[in-house]
Amino acid sequence: MLSAADARGPQRQNQPQLREGVVPLGSSQPPHGHPQYPYHAPPQVPYQGQSQYQAPRRRNGKAIVADVVVAALVIAAIVFAVVKFVGGRNEAVNQFELSNAWANGVSQSWMISGVPETPWQPLAASGDRMVVVTESEEEANIRILTGYDISGNNPRQMWELSLAVDRELDTPFDFWGEYLVYEGRVVDGNTGDIVSSPWDREDHVTITRGVDYAIACVPGGECAGYDLDFKKLWSIPFEGTAVSMSVENNGEYFALMYSLNTSDSQAQMINVRSGEATHIQGTLDSVQALVPLADAWLTYRQFEPTLVSLDGTVEDVVAPPGSPNTRRLLITPGTGSTKEDFRMMYSPSEEPTGNQIVGEFNDETCVFTVNGNRVDHTAEGTEDACDTLVSFAAASPDGSVVAALVMPVGASIEYTLINANTGAVLWRRPLGDGVQVARPDLLVASLDASITGWMPMQ
Repeated sequence: MLSAADARGPQRQNQPQLREGVVPLGSSQPPHGHPQYPYHAPPQVPYQGQSQYQAPRRRNGKAIVADVVVAALVIAAIVFAVVKFVGGRNEAVNQFELSNAWANGVSQSWMISGVPETPWQPLAASGDRMVVVTESEEEANIRILTGYDISGNNPRQMWELSLAVDRELDTPFDFWGEYLVYEGRVVDGNTGDIVSSPWDREDHVTITRGVDYAIACVPGGECAGYDLDFKKLWSIPFEGTAVSMSVENNGEYFALMYSLNTSDSQAQMINVRSGEATHIQGTLDSVQALVPLADAWLTYRQFEPTLVSLDGTVEDVVAPPGSPNTRRLLITPGTGSTKEDFRMMYSPSEEPTGNQIVGEFNDETCVFTVNGNRVDHTAEGTEDACDTLVSFAAASPDGSVVAALVMPVGASIEYTLINANTGAVLWRRPLGDGVQVARPDLLVASLDASITGWMPMQ
């Protein structure tokens, strides 16, 4: 298990420095560290609908409030995007898959230190590319985007671009095919050149990694679908205030058009390729957050979960009366959380029928298990504290490794890799400014003026 010192990044320096080298976890000489385990405010994580949700600090050692769970599920669904190789090209097509090789252990592959001040969402990493966003020291509204090649053990800077930003805009920052979308602009991910985009900067743009279609909506107007050639494929009235990330079904991708914090709201499923829209069977009232699952959408209304299936049905998920203190989490290896996984979380008396990884956490005893194996997640100096299992984020195809979101006492949510066969903690990292899975065998973490790349131990 990583020590408390290992969880801390290096001190800020004046200029970014690239460091190459593999440092096995548990080494007597940690690559960087500080003697005290820090508190970092949980990151604001965007969910679709042009809003932000911030996880509050933990209120006590043995209870997890509903809004933290919502925030963690949003983090699990959006922050941890991964890729697989398709036709020799790295594309993000499965945002819940980790390599089986993580079960062998984790090692640091590279580090960029001395990164200047960054905004709250400082990086996007996908396949062999990474873009880091820093703030200009001279002008508050200027952001500096730096593109890196991260295919090897020594990140190589490819380009740098300065952009003026509008703090009122809430737009996606992520890769879309070979492009990067930032502040409504489209940037060539290989050269840093700004490309003329088919939408206006003020439009609400929704992209999903691995999906070759984007949706741009004008409030009070229409939504339009575009392909990677910027061809307008369709347009329909924008009957809502938000559009979700896409969910795959039999080779087609569907997004949910809905309204935030609105009563008696109608929602529609949209085929992102054709624009064909289908009203769901029922209403979605007072939606506060929405999370795409592998085969459905999970919404929260007054912190109560509701599942929207791809057949258009809406299902409220209610915990049975007098539920015990033990909470259960499930995730299907290789695909991510499904609607059946989520239902089973609320049915503690039922035994899982598939190959799910099962986690249990007891709020009273603080016992935390994965597949029946006890997990020791407490950091040094906090042995008497109670770390809370919040959510599963990803899993390897063979089920040997699961990524969990855990909230330690007095610290922000941590991203933790666990050996599901033994319960051993393989790697832990405070979310800080972000953790992303650039590809199944590469984790990228941003924290304390450094960006580090981590790979399975050989």
